Parts: sequence; structure tokens; C-alpha cells
Amino acid sequence: MRIAQGLVAAWGLTVLVGDLATRRIPNWLSAGAAALALGYCLVTGNTVLGAPWLSAILGVLLALVLTVPGYCLRQLGAGDVKAMIAIGLIGGWQVSLASFVVAGLLAGFYVLALQWWKRYGGEMLPAKRFIPFGAMLAVGLLVAMEATS
Repeated sequence: MRIAQGLVAAWGLTVLVGDLATRRIPNWLSAGAAALALGYCLVTGNTVLGAPWLSAILGVLLALVLTVPGYCLRQLGAGDVKAMIAIGLIGGWQVSLASFVVAGLLAGFYVLALQWWKRYGGEMLPAKRFIPFGAMLAVGLLVAMEATS
């Protein structure tokens, strides 16, 4: 199980760094992780992080419920939705929920910091700043993994 956790952590760090650097999550990264996690779940009956297969289904449904409205409102990108689906398949509904909650808190702090900087920082920020929510989901995944191990 330690090897699987290490691979998931490496994936999460890759999503984190990539989203911070480019503000996008490549399809091969999120879809690849989702496909591998689904295959693992079908073969073993458990998620990569050890939750039962039913939890993976609930994790995907929860991911869709939490992210698709944000995508429809243009607040989240498609990469964020796909990364959340991959997280649901990797860890199940509890990991999905924890990842989303942590990401939401981080996004709130990020927005507050941007507002503070805009007001007191002295430099003008570009008019349209995208929040790297996928990076925040990756941090949430890493926190949830640590909390459940």
C-alpha cells in the first residue's frame, strides 16, 4: 500500500506543480490517473487508497456534483473537474470530500490574498486571474491521504 500511496502523492505533486505553472491540467494526467485507478478498482475491488469499490462510485458522483456547477458557471476549468473525478476513483467519497473542502478553503485564502494585494500591494494585477483550483485539489488530496493513513 505504501507504493500506491507514493504513486498517488507523486501524481498529486505533478498536478500541483503543473497547475501552478501553466494554469491547466493536461488530459493525459487526469484521464490517465482516472483510467489506472478505475482499472485497479475493477481488479482488486478497492480504490488505490483502500476504500471499497462502492466508495469510488460515490466519489465520482460527488466529484461531479461538486464541480460541474462551477464548470457551468465558468468558475472551474474542465481539468479541475477531471482531476476531481480522478481523486474520486483514487480514494473514494471521503477523500473526494476532504480534498474539495481543503481546496475550497485554500481558494478562499487565495482570493483574500489577491484582494489584499490589489488594495495594498501597490502593483496592478491582471484583470482576469484564474485560481489554480487543481493545485488546491492536489493539496487537498495530499492532506486527505495523510489524515486517512
